[in-house]
Amino acid sequence: MAYKKEPSKCCVKCGEEWLSDLSNKVPKRALCFGCKKEYDAEWKQKNPTTKRLHNRMEKKSPYTFKNRTAYWQSLRKELKGMKKREEWVVFIKNRMDEILNDKVLMDYINDTDVLNKYEN
Repeated sequence: MAYKKEPSKCCVKCGEEWLSDLSNKVPKRALCFGCKKEYDAEWKQKNPTTKRLHNRMEKKSPYTFKNRTAYWQSLRKELKGMKKREEWVVFIKNRMDEILNDKVLMDYINDTDVLNKYEN
């Protein structure tokens, strides 16, 4: 026979028992709403990356699709006129130089904590 998991009967932290309609229980958690607020406050103090994430999203905004439509349309117009391979090679080289020299884009790409995450 399979084991059927029983739902919690009270808050794990403070021991407050659930009402019959579970209105004082946080969904999918064995915490009451008061303990959930305390848990969130502790978590935010331990993990201050939310500010960094917000900053990263601000850096990303110039590169979202809706903000780049005019840019992509100008590139399409430029590409339509090219028929020979030599023209494409020059275009690709110029685009690569443009991308690598874009300081704002490189700042956005390098704004990550992947190394810091795995150093610990």
